[in-house]
Amino acid sequence: MLIIGIDPAFSQKEVFRSKDTVKEIITLSQKIDTIQQRHYKFSNTGLLFSCEFAGGRINNVTQKNDSVFTVLSSAENYPINPSPWYAFYIVSDRSRKLLIELNYTNSKHRYYPKISKDGKNWQPVDSALVEYIQPGKDKFGTGSMPASAKVTLNLNKDDTVWIAAQEVISSKNVYEWIDDLPGNKKINKGIAGYSTFGKEIRYFTIGKIKKNKPSVVIISRQHPPEVTGYFAMQQFVDVLLSNRKQSRKYRRKFVTYVVPLMNPDGADYGHWRHNAGGIDLNRDWLQQNQPEIQQVNHLIDSSTKANNSNVLFFIDFHSTWDDIFYTNTPTKKSNLPGLMDAMLLEMEKELQQGALNIKPSEKNESYVSKGYFYNFYNAESVTYEVGDNTSREIIDRKGRVAAQSFLKTLFKLYK
Repeated sequence: MLIIGIDPAFSQKEVFRSKDTVKEIITLSQKIDTIQQRHYKFSNTGLLFSCEFAGGRINNVTQKNDSVFTVLSSAENYPINPSPWYAFYIVSDRSRKLLIELNYTNSKHRYYPKISKDGKNWQPVDSALVEYIQPGKDKFGTGSMPASAKVTLNLNKDDTVWIAAQEVISSKNVYEWIDDLPGNKKINKGIAGYSTFGKEIRYFTIGKIKKNKPSVVIISRQHPPEVTGYFAMQQFVDVLLSNRKQSRKYRRKFVTYVVPLMNPDGADYGHWRHNAGGIDLNRDWLQQNQPEIQQVNHLIDSSTKANNSNVLFFIDFHSTWDDIFYTNTPTKKSNLPGLMDAMLLEMEKELQQGALNIKPSEKNESYVSKGYFYNFYNAESVTYEVGDNTSREIIDRKGRVAAQSFLKTLFKLYK
């Protein structure tokens, strides 16, 4: 048995460096397995498993004996990035100890299980209750993934216990966050369009849209499980909306477009990676076959052209094995040269945790978001990846420092 815990350290001796080449794919819609979000009842043992909620996903539950059950999760379609999602809750008619085996179709286990008593407040499962089967040998990446995982639960009578790969953040949760943001002078809210399943693709702007006023674009959750990036995005936005002197000045001089949930269908149906068209949205920016990319790009393109507004900066929040910044290799003059490098240097200075984990793209591929905004909008662009297991304290701090460093650098460079 190997007991696994969450490493809370901010910086680690080994640093994740992606080895995978970003490949272009044909982004025409593919067939997906739209699961039935349903209950699995085991009357003989008085147990109920359920994924009947937005963000829930399990494809089957099987019983081995009175206290051991196997939960299976399969992706929406294949081939797919190994980001196997699971989210379900359990209700027991009596107090008991239960062993849950987490298995996957065509994948190994990736996400450390989170637990909740209400589906809203989450924490990692106690490491003493988690066992990895055939653990990987590497520290990061697919080589670190065990074949499966077992979770031991101590259930109380009639309690509801939620288990998920990450905190469950559905479209409803995101919409509620947007609705709670201050309106009037600070932001204006809108709908960029609708997903394949008819869900709203909501956005909001920070600062008034005016002629010749430069723009900034912020997006998040192209990939549904990547909620740690979403949390960093919230902190980044919070700084832009604050009453700090720099933030007030920023809102007067610039307009920001924020799309916090690019993939609402995937988020609500517990997809591992893709949208309802079975496509990785962050491979569709050049072809623009998927409605989410079409509509968000139309929003930015039409508004910036109508107002003669240059896009100075683009940031796309994601999650991966560890914190990392994917940047572009400068091959031409952007609308504000040097902004990205200076911002990251400022972050290093403010965090005082050593060098940031930065990886420039070799080809600045236009089919991914940061390459597209660099090549077609001349914007300084970055993909900010947050570690799957990075603590909320560190996520919040780095998200806020990123925004503060951006503002400080922006006002130094923009005249």
